[in-house]
Formats: sequence, C-alpha cells, structure tokens
Amino acid sequence: MAHLGYDINKTQDKLAFVETWTNAMMMQDELAASDSEKSKLAEFRSQLFQGELAQYFLTENELMKKVDTTFTDGDLEKYFNDHLEEFSLDDFIVKALFIKLPVDAPKMDEIKSAYLLKNDKDVAQIESYAKLYADDFYFDDENWILFQELRNKIALKSINKENLVLNRTKTYFSDQGYVYFLNILDYKLKSDHPPFEFVKSQIKERLMAQRLNNRRNEVENTLKENLKKKHEVQINF
Repeated sequence: MAHLGYDINKTQDKLAFVETWTNAMMMQDELAASDSEKSKLAEFRSQLFQGELAQYFLTENELMKKVDTTFTDGDLEKYFNDHLEEFSLDDFIVKALFIKLPVDAPKMDEIKSAYLLKNDKDVAQIESYAKLYADDFYFDDENWILFQELRNKIALKSINKENLVLNRTKTYFSDQGYVYFLNILDYKLKSDHPPFEFVKSQIKERLMAQRLNNRRNEVENTLKENLKKKHEVQINF
C-alpha cells in the first residue's frame, strides 16, 4: 500500500487498495479462462518487466555506493548563479504567521493583538498559546514558503490571494468552526527569481541526477559483467 501511495491508517485507502488488487486478480483469472495464449503473453511480459525493474534497483544501489552524494554550498550557489534563468516562481512565496483556532478557543482577544508581532514578546505569547489551543500553526520569519501551502489550510473559498500577499495583510477571518489569523511579513512576486535558499534542495537534486546519469552506463555494464561471472548461464537452442 505504501509503495502505491496509500495510507494504511485510512479506511478509505484500504478499501481503494483492496478494490484495485481484487480487480487485477479478477482480470487475470478471466483472461486465463478466456484466452490462454494472451494470458501466457501477459505473464511473459510481467517477467520481463520484473527483470528490468531488478536491473534498475541493482544499478541504483551500485550507483549510490560509487557516486559522491555530497555537495558544498559553493557548488550549489554556482549552479544557481549560472542557471538563474531556469528558476522561476509559479506562485507567491512568503514569510508569514498563520494560526487556525477553534471558534471557542479561550482568551482569543489576546491573540488578536499579539499576532501583529509588534515586539518579541508577541512571538513568545503566540507560540505558547498555539501549543495549547491551535489546530494548525505556522511561523517562520527566516525561510520562505509557497503561499498556496498556507492557503490550502484555510477552508474559506472567497479569498483574494493577490490582495492578501501584495498588501502584506495582517488580518483574521472565520467560518462556522474556526478563526484564522494571517500576517504576511514579506513576499516574492511570481515573476521574481526565487531566493537561493528556497531552491537549494532542488539544485542538489539536479546535480545529483547529473552525477548519477554520468556514471549510469558504466555501472550498469560493470554490473552485468560481474553477474555473468557469478551466475552460470546455459543457452540451449
């Protein structure tokens, strides 16, 4: 289930997985009963795919042993500066404070003042309060986050995203169950280049992929030769 992206703790996912699996088994049984030749062909192709998948996993394992997986910040920054045109923002990124409170949370008037973050004491007060009463809480004034990630936490549909971000809005609003506090501290436009730190992990993934691809054919060929020496193969025509 985990391999296919299902959550084993969710009943809905369990039911979906069981239905997918049983449908596959029924199809296999039906094909075997109605068309034995194509059933054999399906089995043959699945065996070939299993071999290709085994080759992929074995190659990846060998690659990870042989390829250096470390990068300095200098390596990453150089790639960023040399390929700046490759990086663009699909959405606003922000530094923000977000709190989601049940409508009956106590002492909410204190938070209506503190979430404006006028001094350091406000931050400590909000963090303490959020640990006790918040259903969801986000605050990071050092790192950027996609605004849509915060927007997804808000159940309300009629929100003007651009106005909230561009005006660095400090606001709160509510629905039937929750009160949402939002304070946009800073933002980057969708047309801007993202800050280096925001795409640092993405750059590392790109450079790692380059290293792996550069060695893949060599490692794969060596693997095949070593396996031929290890396993006795007889071919009979």
